[in-house]
Amino acid sequence: MDVMRLTALSGREESALREAIRGVLKEVWTALPSSITKDSDGHTATHQSTVKQIITFPDGSTTTVPFPDFDTSPVHYPGGGGVTATHPVKKDDEGVSLFLSMPQDLWHDKGGVQDPVDGRRHHLSDSRWIPGGRSNPRKLNPPPSTSSGQDRSDDGNHVRDYHPQNGLSSVSTKKHLTQVGGSGSGGAGTLHLPGKILKNAAKVLINCIKQDPLPPPGDSFANRKQIATKSIGAGAGGAGGGGIASIMSSLMGGGASSMFASPIAAAGGALSGAITSAVSALGGVSGAGGLMSALSGSGGLSDALSGLMGGVSALSGVTAAGVGGFGLTDLLSHAQSLSQFFGSSTAPSSVSLSTVLAPLQSGSTLSGLTSSLTTLSASVVAGATTPTAATATVNSWTAQIAALMTNSSAAISTMNDAAPLLNTALAIAGAGAGLDANEQAIAAAISTPQLAALTAAINSIFALSDTDAASAQAFPDADATQPGATGGM
Repeated sequence: MDVMRLTALSGREESALREAIRGVLKEVWTALPSSITKDSDGHTATHQSTVKQIITFPDGSTTTVPFPDFDTSPVHYPGGGGVTATHPVKKDDEGVSLFLSMPQDLWHDKGGVQDPVDGRRHHLSDSRWIPGGRSNPRKLNPPPSTSSGQDRSDDGNHVRDYHPQNGLSSVSTKKHLTQVGGSGSGGAGTLHLPGKILKNAAKVLINCIKQDPLPPPGDSFANRKQIATKSIGAGAGGAGGGGIASIMSSLMGGGASSMFASPIAAAGGALSGAITSAVSALGGVSGAGGLMSALSGSGGLSDALSGLMGGVSALSGVTAAGVGGFGLTDLLSHAQSLSQFFGSSTAPSSVSLSTVLAPLQSGSTLSGLTSSLTTLSASVVAGATTPTAATATVNSWTAQIAALMTNSSAAISTMNDAAPLLNTALAIAGAGAGLDANEQAIAAAISTPQLAALTAAINSIFALSDTDAASAQAFPDADATQPGATGGM
């Protein structure tokens, strides 16, 4: 009916028409405020309108009755692109019941594009539930931030805040759980830090490299390796030498070798001579070509010895470190880091001072190989040992020598990578964290290769407020419901 015809209706006719339209609209459902009537499985929800329905009787009288429960309604979570923001849906949670304009039965069952099961429109059976929207009695307290985005618990005890200027922060007054590696709540390779995450993460980072002892008091770094052949005295003519002027004079006249000396120079030179002698003696032995190659060929014992000698010269300060290598300053820095982070405690062999210094302390090993090589080559020349067997022995020596510098360099490199983490951990631990037996047990299960995973853990720590610190110290985790570190500070 167009406007012209509507305006031509009498008053009675117009009133009847409007009443008919209102009657039809009463059966068109769009949305209702609602609340959950029982805990949801996270996929569908049972909910009921929080506004009652008006029933009009023929005599014009009215009453109100509650709507029936709307069940198996899909719960709407924001999501897309493989990521969904979910949360629990519990009894009495408030939200909106949305009624679709066409049936959703087949879509809900099969997904994709489906035919409607019938011609109904805006029907109460085609509902979805959208969480959110709060009545005044259930408004958030403390109120939400008006200047930043937040993921939070309703009571405000756990808040992750995204501020456009101040950045990201995280605050919690209760228990934390961080999992590194694995999946689920107990997969292989997991690290659980219940409660006190700020301090526990610091303690784990500090402890994760503790296994081998540092030198005892009095056994100084210089005593472990003879670097300085001249000591710096109190002054010219004083005890211990001629002072800085004398040392500079030596450097000007004789170069670095007058100040620093490789501790394996003599032993390395003796082994190099033994290799040359062995190759010469084996020249007339049938089938010894492979053995000679293992001694002096590419990648053989001579090459491994050269690599060790060069590395030790750099670590001793005799020569400058090559590209990709480590020198005296790296060695000193490593020792300082061990002292700073571990004091008189222990460090693992992967970063310990003994591992770093092993190349510089390999003189006795090289001397032993010199003697063994002389005996071995003589045995091959005499026919008592086959060249094949001798080759296998020489290859094992090559691997042994190569590992000395490889492990030393890896230890320095690992400490360089770990130092930023450990510095952060020390700063956090400065809040007063101590070590309990459970945290020690966690530390024992963590190896140096997991430093990358621990980097991710430490990066999840944002700030330690006074409130956080007090809560962490007060939290006993007495129920020990989570695997990993438990107990008080």
